[in-house]
Amino acid sequence: MWEAGVAFMQNGEQYSFSATDTSHNYTSRYSWLGVPLKLYYKHDFNKLRLQVGAGVIPQMQMKFRREDTFLNREGTNSTVETKTINGMNTFSISAVGNIGLHYSITNRFGAFVQFEYRHQLMSSYLKTYPYIHKGTSIGANFGLTFGL
Repeated sequence: MWEAGVAFMQNGEQYSFSATDTSHNYTSRYSWLGVPLKLYYKHDFNKLRLQVGAGVIPQMQMKFRREDTFLNREGTNSTVETKTINGMNTFSISAVGNIGLHYSITNRFGAFVQFEYRHQLMSSYLKTYPYIHKGTSIGANFGLTFGL
């Protein structure tokens, strides 16, 4: 079977550095709008179905937020908040893998839980930026299904 749709995805990162007289901490959050395209193998056990799938997600970056906190040797604390995607690559592609279970409550209605591993194949930053940033996410999807 195959899956296609529209997905809102988020991933983030956190960094913390401390020395004897200074510290620097930051938290970043990336928000993406994607179109998952996946192929699945399925195996049915009466009302329970095992699903294993893989695919790609072309995605467009919708939002970026980063909050930096600095503490200097004089004890002065400062915070800088960045909310722009300037310098960011607004298009990326991720590889995705899923494994999950679907339970058929009736012939037309069911519930599922599915675990997902996602790895970004393209950098979040533009090619001219000196760093390469590729996000990796682990998560879960769950919901209800309704047959037509």
